[in-house]
Amino acid sequence: MMKIIYGLLTALAFSVNALAVDIDLQEVIAAGLPVMYVETVNGELPTYRSVSSPPGQNGTGITDATKVPGRVRIEQKDGNILFDSGEYEEKVSGMTIKVRGNTSAHEPKKPFKIKLQKEADMLTRGDDATYADKNWLLVKDEQLKYKLGFKVNELLGLQWTPQYRYVNLVFNGEYRGVYMLLESVERNTKCRLDVEKTGFIFELDAYWWNEDRYFNSSLSNQMNYTYKYPDPDEVTEEQNDYIQSVTDVAEASLDAGTYPDYIDIESFAEWVLAHDILGNAEPAGANIFLTKYDDTDESKVMMANVWDFDKIMLATGWDHAHNMYYWQRLFRSPNKAFVRYYKKLWYDLKPTVFSDLDSFLDDFAGSEEASGFDKSIELDNLRWNRSIGTTQKSIGTIKSWLKTREPWLEKYISALNDKDATGIAAVRSEGDEHSATYYTVTGLRVEKPTKGIYIKDGVKYVNW
Repeated sequence: MMKIIYGLLTALAFSVNALAVDIDLQEVIAAGLPVMYVETVNGELPTYRSVSSPPGQNGTGITDATKVPGRVRIEQKDGNILFDSGEYEEKVSGMTIKVRGNTSAHEPKKPFKIKLQKEADMLTRGDDATYADKNWLLVKDEQLKYKLGFKVNELLGLQWTPQYRYVNLVFNGEYRGVYMLLESVERNTKCRLDVEKTGFIFELDAYWWNEDRYFNSSLSNQMNYTYKYPDPDEVTEEQNDYIQSVTDVAEASLDAGTYPDYIDIESFAEWVLAHDILGNAEPAGANIFLTKYDDTDESKVMMANVWDFDKIMLATGWDHAHNMYYWQRLFRSPNKAFVRYYKKLWYDLKPTVFSDLDSFLDDFAGSEEASGFDKSIELDNLRWNRSIGTTQKSIGTIKSWLKTREPWLEKYISALNDKDATGIAAVRSEGDEHSATYYTVTGLRVEKPTKGIYIKDGVKYVNW
């Protein structure tokens, strides 16, 4: 399906706003964070057009974002070069940069996507053979929300956690502020999302109307699926029909109670518990990335990773996605296998996850990077004429949230109904949650069931 563009607004260039304060680049270097220098060919700036949503949909996006060629290098305070793409030469060296995002692209300080002409590791972890990729992002994280979100993602064990570093961005000689340089959501079997060439990475997307290719979802009249892999321009009709059929069946299985056959309940529980810890108040439920490893019946639909933390620590109850889309149906399904796993995950993690987050924040607070980050926030505030608090204040805000969030979650998670429609609670093994072993309703393990009611993988079976 092709996109229909509604209500195009004026074409915009990536504006170089007048500096609120004339910031000497030596101050930026002295702050201590690595400095990323972006220099485009002939000083050209990325442009885009704003586009409003069609009737009945939400949001304002961008379209026709230009990719501007140039060079990017990252330099430490002592002058050591961490990374250098070289001058732009198509398919050989250099990079292109464009404005990315939807609502965030309309703010003065804009997010960007960098595409290298040659794969490399911009985080310079010492092994390009493992970490090399062409696609990298610059996002805003002045209050450490993305840092917190990715740590929660890691602790809950989702299939991939993006890696990152903080930098100060200098764009064509002008200071643009503090950014998080990080890996983008991509297929990369060595270091990002691992799917086969026949597999899929896709997003349940509120901005589906602004994409060239999408396929349908029945979960909301404002959400459809868009492609991350394969590239939308390369998706065949056969592939589109296949993944449409897969998601149709997966969505129908939610209310039918047969969902364990079609979705990976562990990853769905990990994703929503991560957001429940973070308290995301994003109306569309944040970015919802999913994968299917290959095009065989053996692989299930999985949640990929947590993303989009601009509105975390704002929900007064459950995370918004908890009562929407897949999760609304999973929590209310007569088959309580999902709820049981969600509660088990909570009780397994509860003894350590909050103390681990506390230690993680303390370690950062005492680091040289945090000192450089704090000095850089002062410069960022001057650049954009605002007053974001210190690093210590941001960490204090996060700790206060976590301190109140833990007892709230305990109260409401413990109250969730985990009994199937018959009122009989399933008994699970203490080991592999997908064991082929059967259990009686009293918890007795049996290798080969005779007549009666048995439990396997959280589902009751009646053997006559």
